[in-house]
Amino acid sequence: MITKDDWRYDLGKNLKGREFVFKQYKPLSEENDHDHCGFCTEKFSQLIDGALKEGYQTILEPFTWNGKDYENDEWVCSECFNDFKDLLDLKIKKS
Repeated sequence: MITKDDWRYDLGKNLKGREFVFKQYKPLSEENDHDHCGFCTEKFSQLIDGALKEGYQTILEPFTWNGKDYENDEWVCSECFNDFKDLLDLKIKKS
């Protein structure tokens, strides 16, 4: 059973209660070639060999920085999602 003592917990505890969709990885912008799992930091990428190609993405949240609108997301690998879904009440968005 996963507990708060797991080394990944501190990295991902900010995702508590968030909603996710399972999907193929796609970066939000062309300037970004990869993202990391919010818990274990494993890479997600379409271009990097050996990187994860699918996982759980948070529902996009808009934010503004320097007068420009962006969307923010977080990615979680399947292993970490399954490990922490109960402890942190991670949810899958119903379609």
